[in-house]
Amino acid sequence: MSAIALPIEDELHPAHELALKMLLAGVGNSVSATITNPADLVRQQLYIKQGSGLSPSFLHVLRDMVRNEGFMSIYNGVSASICREMSYSGIRMGCYDLFKTGLVGASSLDPHSVAVKLGAGMGSGMLGAAIANPADVLKVRLQAIGGSKMGLLAHGRQILKEDGIRGFYRGLVPTILRAGVLTSSQLGSYDVAKHWVRTHYPTYFPEGFLTHFICSGFAGFACSVASAPIDTVKVRVMNDRAGKFKSGLDCAVQLMRYEGPLAFYKGFFGCWIRLWPHTVISLIIFEKLRALVGLKPI
Repeated sequence: MSAIALPIEDELHPAHELALKMLLAGVGNSVSATITNPADLVRQQLYIKQGSGLSPSFLHVLRDMVRNEGFMSIYNGVSASICREMSYSGIRMGCYDLFKTGLVGASSLDPHSVAVKLGAGMGSGMLGAAIANPADVLKVRLQAIGGSKMGLLAHGRQILKEDGIRGFYRGLVPTILRAGVLTSSQLGSYDVAKHWVRTHYPTYFPEGFLTHFICSGFAGFACSVASAPIDTVKVRVMNDRAGKFKSGLDCAVQLMRYEGPLAFYKGFFGCWIRLWPHTVISLIIFEKLRALVGLKPI
């Protein structure tokens, strides 16, 4: 029996290529989100408790959740996480190559320049966040303390009842900003790191798992450092049912005024312990899926 020919990127219609990349990116990130959901959930719980003036450790919150709510409580909100990754991450990672091509075409920059790669990540991340913000709001609500008592649809109905459609776009500005910074520092830095090691040390870093693992690990740390302050603001705004903050900027100002600059990095370990493995797993799967269907690597 003859082997089935795999589609080649250059032979695909641009729309089909984009849709395929978005689908593969969504799948890769959904698998990663399912695996890392416990760290993501504890991170959300940690931010909320710290917002009330407490500073429990990551492991302390995890232990209390398992003890008081059972082991499966650490998987609260996984359905919303998958919805978010299929939409938000599907767009931001799937559109990365399109933005990169667009930036090169609109300027005289080298396609391998740092500016192009970071700029493409910024643009695709902001687009994904703008479109998928409702899924992000639902995920944060489900993962908040006590949020698991209501299902995904119940939270959606409550948001509509309390705030209408605009409730799904609570925290939109910090979310868009955070997504741009995260994708730029994650996908952009991965692309930069991969191009650098493949160019300077091609013998030691051929296209494959080891290169993907090392470069995605670097990207996971870079995006954790870059996005943690905005992530703190985003989570607090999305959980601000009392109307304490007028906007994301107001939240940032209050954090700085009353808690100091280090408040933006409260729970950094919780942020890193989720973003690092999420980045590594999602990028490795995305690269593998691209290779399987005949798409060029990032």
